[in-house]
Amino acid sequence: MRTQEVYKFELYSIESDYFRVSRRYGTRDAIAKIGGKVIEDSKVSIEASQLGQELEGFTLIDFNPSPRVGFQAEVKQW
Repeated sequence: MRTQEVYKFELYSIESDYFRVSRRYGTRDAIAKIGGKVIEDSKVSIEASQLGQELEGFTLIDFNPSPRVGFQAEVKQW
């Protein structure tokens, strides 16, 4: 199993005129290529296979690097 370090990052949004935190994680190289700013304290190690499914060097949107096993993931109405 090969691991990769990934980070949350910020990008400037011309639409809102402020920096927004991305909903993806990315490698330092991938973030630099798009002009993003790495959030240093967000570093996590993930399996390399979790990168590049949509964009090279990035996770899927809303990726959760530490899902809890056995934890209730949704609320059900009775």
